[in-house]
Amino acid sequence: MLVENNAPIEGCYYIVEGLVFAVDFTRNGEKVLGLVIDRDALVGETSLLLDMPFPMGFQAQIKTRALFIPKADFLDLFHRDKELSQYVALLVARKMFAVKGFYSNLGKEPVVWRVCNIILEFSHRYGKDFEGGTLIAFPLSHQLIADFANANRVTVTKCMQSLTKKGLVRRINNVYGVPDVPRLEAYTKTQASSYRNTL
Repeated sequence: MLVENNAPIEGCYYIVEGLVFAVDFTRNGEKVLGLVIDRDALVGETSLLLDMPFPMGFQAQIKTRALFIPKADFLDLFHRDKELSQYVALLVARKMFAVKGFYSNLGKEPVVWRVCNIILEFSHRYGKDFEGGTLIAFPLSHQLIADFANANRVTVTKCMQSLTKKGLVRRINNVYGVPDVPRLEAYTKTQASSYRNTL
């Protein structure tokens, strides 16, 4: 954990490399992941600007290198350096839209649709070309997908098995690949359409 939930923050972190997830908990104590922060981004800057603890925690999910910036230094730079303040404003705006995207998975859409959207999101953001398809360049466990999809891990495992059988995703060692991203996108749209038609 880089930052604990509701803990006072004495500074912020600049992520040099790695992946940090915002972690929240439901009233039942279930973990919910709401935001992914990767390299060249800040963690905790909004808490410093508002001078209040951040309601979510931040947890590194893979090996991560981060630079800690003390509160006084950050605020001094923010007020003096126009380029830095614009950069921070851009980061906050991006996070706002990213949170909306991830929290849309907490709705009533079918789990398979949510799972497909998460895989597509990660393939677009972290995918690398591999054998004509896209390789998601970090270990994406069923539990991690379940946390993002607000779904049961067993259900997510069944979804992933079904997607693998259909050739929409492929397991390669300890990571997942998408052999044909447009095909997965088309399948995801059909899942959304079929769900709406049953309402």
